[in-house]
Amino acid sequence: MALGAGGIALVLLGAGFLAFVLDLPDPADVSPERLAFAGSGPAGIVALTGGGGARIAQAVALHEAGLGARVFVSGVNPAITKADLAGGANLGSAETFACCVDLGPYAKTTKGNALEARGWARSRGYTTIYLVTSNFHLPRARAELATLAPELTIIGVPVDSRSVPAESWALRPSSWWVLAKESAKLTVVRARGAWQPEGVETGA
Repeated sequence: MALGAGGIALVLLGAGFLAFVLDLPDPADVSPERLAFAGSGPAGIVALTGGGGARIAQAVALHEAGLGARVFVSGVNPAITKADLAGGANLGSAETFACCVDLGPYAKTTKGNALEARGWARSRGYTTIYLVTSNFHLPRARAELATLAPELTIIGVPVDSRSVPAESWALRPSSWWVLAKESAKLTVVRARGAWQPEGVETGA
């Protein structure tokens, strides 16, 4: 029995979701040694807000391990200062925040994050970016940045999340819902021509 247009669309969406889930980067694979980039040019680290501070903590840890000259945190509440973040639980030392962390207070969406990160990278002269965000969010965040700043080499850094924990997400209906929404959003990004694999690397 031949599938109609609706049936074909559902099959394609299902296949896309399955591919998305199977290809999720594993936060357990992240280490400074695996992420080290041997290419030329200065590197910076971009962390997208969210994830209960885990993304910022990971970004600062990468900087302290020598992988990036500075850290940029995109999408910060304008009322939050570097001193506020440094006083948070296990986000990094006050000295690191004072000397080497920049805050972006404008982004409200993932595309906004990409625009903010692009402006920061270009103003600092970085040609390589370590992009830090939750593992399920990384494909879309990377696609948005790759489209807006194709000159950048992007190294993805996946972070575990409370909404889709790496060890138990398959047993949580709420995690499946988060993944379904994220897969649909990624499909939209790709449909509008946002995915450009050339020059993009991943540390996962």
